[in-house]
Amino acid sequence: MRASNARTASTPLAVLRIVWRLLFVILLGMSGVLLWRAFDTPSQPGSPDRLPVHQTVPDFRLLAHSGQAFGRQTLSGHIWVANFVFTRCPGVCPLLSSRMAKLQTRLAETDQPSIRLVSFSVDPEWDTPQRLSGYADRYGADASRWIFLTGELSVVQPLVRDGFQLAMLNAPPDGSHTSHGQTRRLEQIVHSDRFVLVDPEFRIRAYYRGDETAVVERVMRDIEILRHEYPSVR
Repeated sequence: MRASNARTASTPLAVLRIVWRLLFVILLGMSGVLLWRAFDTPSQPGSPDRLPVHQTVPDFRLLAHSGQAFGRQTLSGHIWVANFVFTRCPGVCPLLSSRMAKLQTRLAETDQPSIRLVSFSVDPEWDTPQRLSGYADRYGADASRWIFLTGELSVVQPLVRDGFQLAMLNAPPDGSHTSHGQTRRLEQIVHSDRFVLVDPEFRIRAYYRGDETAVVERVMRDIEILRHEYPSVR
């Protein structure tokens, strides 16, 4: 009789344990889903999501591939996307420029004439406006939208490193400096593959790996978010 009573008393306890275990598994699963959505689900165009605000791109004065002076103020009021390439690059630059060309096409298809694309040369001693102009033609750059910039290395390198907070190395291994116009070996030029989204107030809002297959769609999605933040920009 006592054994029967013990079994009867233990039954609710066993059921309670099972219920608690099920609740724990359910809560764990829900937490995992929420974390996955927070980090992996892309924002949809027109969503209330707001892109983070990073540092502000400092003022600069360089030369466009047209040969005309080009400063930061030229981009005032525009959403723009920057990347970093050089014309004799044997590595990732052709891929990055092809992705930028695809982005140019997508922007034209979606009627967004105000968005600008800016490619900074990380080999400015070699990349004259004339060489950049030929490179721009190779990728079908629309000069009214996509600008290639060059200038003094002493201006470009701090701009990339400190302004955009990206890697750039363009110097001989011993750290000494060559005279203007003297070329460096290609293996001495190291640069980031990132695309950078900048808002009309020159604030960096997002970074993207330029070698990612989906980079163009990710940039287009975030441009749409910025357009909702800046409705006057089209």
